[in-house]
Amino acid sequence: MSAPSGSPEPKVIRNADNACDTDCVGTDISFVVEQKVDPDGPWVLATRPGSSSLDWYEEGKYECFSLLTGLDFSARTLRPLAPVATLRGWPPDLSNSARERLVSWSDDSSFGRSWLDVSDLGAYDWDANMTWTFMAGPPREVLVTDQVTKEVKAYLEEHRHLPSGWNPAGWTRDGFDVCTETTPREQSGQFLDVMKDMTKLAGENPGSVRCVFEFTR
Repeated sequence: MSAPSGSPEPKVIRNADNACDTDCVGTDISFVVEQKVDPDGPWVLATRPGSSSLDWYEEGKYECFSLLTGLDFSARTLRPLAPVATLRGWPPDLSNSARERLVSWSDDSSFGRSWLDVSDLGAYDWDANMTWTFMAGPPREVLVTDQVTKEVKAYLEEHRHLPSGWNPAGWTRDGFDVCTETTPREQSGQFLDVMKDMTKLAGENPGSVRCVFEFTR
């Protein structure tokens, strides 16, 4: 099914429970990975396997942010999915180099400090079925009608994703509520590759590698 088409100007639709929420619009993640090479030694910043880069994860995928924290990053984009863990703050034994790197990205808008180690990520069920409610945002040229809404919902039910050109709506895009079955794996984007590399780095000691992060609007 191709994306439904219509008038050049989309019809604006607002739902009372989905009022425009800009609190987390434009949110970025600040993210580092630490490793404890010696069980009795300190935590140190870790580079990604196969590279010399300290940059591990920069994708701005709100669905994954929600999985990592349990926070709702936009009331109009999604309802929070079951998280790996709720917010913990930064660990008290955070290395100075990691703290300096994270603080260098911080400002007055920063929030959501937390951390997860490989054992946390490994214990989470990434293939658990979940119900995901979000607002379907139309392509700019689409006029949202009852028929278009019906077709999009039917497509989503069959394929578990929106038609080409449609996306979970941000604050600048109006649409309509939809609901589908999904899994955390389907909503994790590039973080799955990050998790694989963290697991590889940890080897047989999943508690020896952790990611530490916060968010900035």
